[in-house]
Amino acid sequence: MLRGRACTCEQATFIYMSVGILGAVAYDSVSGNFLRSLASHCNPTITRLSTFIFATVCVGLSVPVFCIMVRYNLTVGMQCGEGLAYLLSTILPWLVSWLFYKGTAFEDVVAWSGQLNNGPVNFVLPLVVSLMALETVCPCLPVSRPADLDSEEE
Repeated sequence: MLRGRACTCEQATFIYMSVGILGAVAYDSVSGNFLRSLASHCNPTITRLSTFIFATVCVGLSVPVFCIMVRYNLTVGMQCGEGLAYLLSTILPWLVSWLFYKGTAFEDVVAWSGQLNNGPVNFVLPLVVSLMALETVCPCLPVSRPADLDSEEE
């Protein structure tokens, strides 16, 4: 069973890397927003259509879903009430983003956060979560269990 998971993980890594490398090789240089470059009239219609669909479905629809998830987590986790959760999850991010709207600072923050966060989140975190869920943890990832869980099992 573990060999099957390792094989699947290896295949997924190979496919992700292949798509990334092929995409990087396809365009010599891109200035600024890559989606804007892909939507240029110089590209084939299928590329422009795919860019529009990606921007709308993946990027555009992820913002409301993220707002709902944050509000739900704040409310269910009893960190704050409904009103404050709505303010922190929906209103505050838009107000903060307004500060960066026209400058290049926002582009720099997005570029660096994407570089530093997407790799671990997409490749390392799912593996760690699945290993912890199966309680099949390697020695380099010790799992500490709360004392109250140990006492319930006895």
